[in-house]
Amino acid sequence: MAYDGSIGSTFYQNTPWFASEKIVSLKLKHHALDRHIAMFLCRLIHNQKNKYSYGYKWSVGLRMNRGKILLPVTDGGAPDFEYMAAYVRNIEEHILQRYREFISIVPPPKKIQSLNEKLWREFFIGELFRLEAGKSKGLTHLAADERGISYLGATNRNNAVLSFVRPVEDLIQRGNCIAFIRNGEGSIGYSVYKREDFIVTSDITCGYADFLNEFVGLFITTIADKVRGKYNFNYKRSDSRLKREKIQLPVTDDGAPDFAYMAAYAKNLVAEQYRRYLAYIDGE
Repeated sequence: MAYDGSIGSTFYQNTPWFASEKIVSLKLKHHALDRHIAMFLCRLIHNQKNKYSYGYKWSVGLRMNRGKILLPVTDGGAPDFEYMAAYVRNIEEHILQRYREFISIVPPPKKIQSLNEKLWREFFIGELFRLEAGKSKGLTHLAADERGISYLGATNRNNAVLSFVRPVEDLIQRGNCIAFIRNGEGSIGYSVYKREDFIVTSDITCGYADFLNEFVGLFITTIADKVRGKYNFNYKRSDSRLKREKIQLPVTDDGAPDFAYMAAYAKNLVAEQYRRYLAYIDGE
């Protein structure tokens, strides 16, 4: 559990790990801890985080020892760990059943040409997309809201989502676009596809196109990420460089980008990944 920084963020770890000094390890005193019990407790502990802030830390010692959480109990008043585990298992099974139902209607992979069999050609980013710069000046100007709109920043993790914030109409970018990260040490040069609306920092430029959908976006971002090695702190991905950036794409016989092929290829990969995951969870 984090008692500084992301105060109250709580996670279950079932493998050996190490962490910074801002993390404290919690173990049950009188009961074995398993994944299901831990997930129940993590949610309750996480709900305490709004009590704390930079000026009022959840410090190790008296304040943490006196912290309280509400738990379901047995008739004798003891924590009902069996109920907690069963509650989480029921939620998991409900989610997995919905997943199985979803997988059952996903079309099986289609037979298409391999990547090596397709013709490829270079295209400029600027000729493929209408580019719009991000409008936000930073998270400090926005109100955090876990149920709000996603806020994108210069990170290659979590599909570039840094946080969730209260929507501000003038700052919202439309979804169904590719977000090109132009700045940020370690993430400059990456690209992500965004299906939903979002707010984004000025370190990111958004690319829109009529041909774009989720599967074409996944294909193109994978290709576009190959250029990230050319950028660094001293050689930024400026707007002008982004427009002149080249990516290789599969093409039709007349030399146009073969977006139908890109979508089919990405759909095949997604369908195969779904089925592999389903086989894994059913085998647990």
